[in-house]
Amino acid sequence: MSESPIPTENTPSEAKQSRWGIWLIFLVLAGAYLVVSRPKPVKSVTPWVHDFDAGLAKARKNKQLVLIEFFATWCKPCLSMDKHVFSLQKVADSLANWVPIKIDVEKQPQLEQRYNVQALPTFVILSPDGREIRRREETMSSKMFIEFVKSTEKEHSDKGTRPPVIP
Repeated sequence: MSESPIPTENTPSEAKQSRWGIWLIFLVLAGAYLVVSRPKPVKSVTPWVHDFDAGLAKARKNKQLVLIEFFATWCKPCLSMDKHVFSLQKVADSLANWVPIKIDVEKQPQLEQRYNVQALPTFVILSPDGREIRRREETMSSKMFIEFVKSTEKEHSDKGTRPPVIP
């Protein structure tokens, strides 16, 4: 009859190495998860202008309304709107006669201060001459966003009336 080997206990150094191996595997898996689960950039079909002065000059020249979106790359509601709203052709079509300007508050804090941005995302609508005529500080569905744009266009285009200044 053959004897089975007697199990040996791990020495303290072997146990320590085993724990380090488990932690290493955990860290590699956690890192892989973070890389895979990171939000992917979404291709926007909205023709954003990123240069504020150039956008405002274009609006003045062409007598177009301006939509400014104040955002940050870390802003989850902003990323959600990029993915679910600004990636839609119907939203881009609603802005066909506008100059849409996208301002990263991290890169252009002077504009964030100038327009007193308190929350993200913030949408500020300017008349062609640069006067603020409307603002909204919230995430919107595509339907809500298009209504926001269309109602502003209607107010602005009505002859004999000036669009209201909405705080």
